[in-house]
Amino acid sequence: IQAHPDYAEAHNSLGNILGDLGELKDAIKSYERALELQPENAEAQSNLGNTLFDLGKFDDAKSRFEAALAIDPGLVAARRSLATTLGRLQQYDEATHLFETLLQQQPDDNATLNNYGNALAAAGRHRAACRVYSRLLDRDPQQANAIASLVKSLNELDAIPSEPDDEAAAPIPQGVEQRLVLLTENLLSSGNIDKDTRIRLLFTLANLLDRRGDYGNAGRVIAEANNQWLLHNGSSDDAIAERVAEVINRYADWNPPAAETGQGQVPVFVLGMSRSGKSSIERLLCRQPGAFAGGEDPELWRDAVREVNPESGGRDWPGGWTTEQLATIGSLYRQGMAERSSESTHYFNTSPGLYKDAGLIASALPEARFVYCRRDARDNCLFVYNTQYRAANFHAYNLKQTAEYY
Repeated sequence: IQAHPDYAEAHNSLGNILGDLGELKDAIKSYERALELQPENAEAQSNLGNTLFDLGKFDDAKSRFEAALAIDPGLVAARRSLATTLGRLQQYDEATHLFETLLQQQPDDNATLNNYGNALAAAGRHRAACRVYSRLLDRDPQQANAIASLVKSLNELDAIPSEPDDEAAAPIPQGVEQRLVLLTENLLSSGNIDKDTRIRLLFTLANLLDRRGDYGNAGRVIAEANNQWLLHNGSSDDAIAERVAEVINRYADWNPPAAETGQGQVPVFVLGMSRSGKSSIERLLCRQPGAFAGGEDPELWRDAVREVNPESGGRDWPGGWTTEQLATIGSLYRQGMAERSSESTHYFNTSPGLYKDAGLIASALPEARFVYCRRDARDNCLFVYNTQYRAANFHAYNLKQTAEYY
């Protein structure tokens, strides 16, 4: 770029490198520069869309993928990314139709099959998702993610068995659970998987054994899964007790601002311990017109806080906040909601851990609403212990620590 500052492909490549390094905002600048120099660069449009997607800016990402396809209708990666983005925007009919079109063109594409299954599951069409994941495993029995996703959809069918009429009668493939046990055990014994995949498959196998009533072996495998996780990731209490006490003490004499209405989108925070029912509550409430299920989106809140005070790490902090800072945090969060779902009237966020920032949230967003979920301790703690988390919930891998956290 120093030698040829107007070389669009170099700016596009630099964006890819920055994206791989996690420097997403700088990656966006590189892609935008590439497009300034070469507006018809479909790959740069698609890459920019992927980066915006990673930042949670789904409306903007959708526009970029559409622009890429207008330039090059044959760009399969952009079409697949557009379908995935439509799913995140809860435009499920459009997403599934696009995946089906892609599969007609490339019936043997494993990534498209997997993403199609994910889109069906996100739409609540778990019976159809099970059939897609099974089809993928017919092609490639070593698809560990498909195994785990299929088991998750089976669990969802148990919890919420109702399906659209055209799918309710369609059977799940016979013997699917026994087949999944064998596939999972074969992968675990193969030695050809990395540590993260091995841990995920152990959690999946324990879940399958539990479903089949083999509780003794399920308990043995789940204990091994938790121990393996701790060995791989290290153990830490993350100063949970001190953190919670600090927040409680700070707001002991706090007078919350009066709730405000009539300010456009209403931010709704569904709070509670992991596996307390937050996602079920979100799904139920978001059946109402205008409600958007943002799911677990901690960065929407963290980015707003971090932008105002980088030292905070995106969380409430002992230094406190000025009135101007609170107003800016609120404004940035509202902007983020609009970028993710511009048409909704209520935006739901179920991010775990945000209960620790509830006082700050209410101060920065006086119009916010809170739903607090609490579940029976035995159900909640055992469910947590039997679950592998994407983030480091260190209390979740030891039953005593889980109970103390509850």
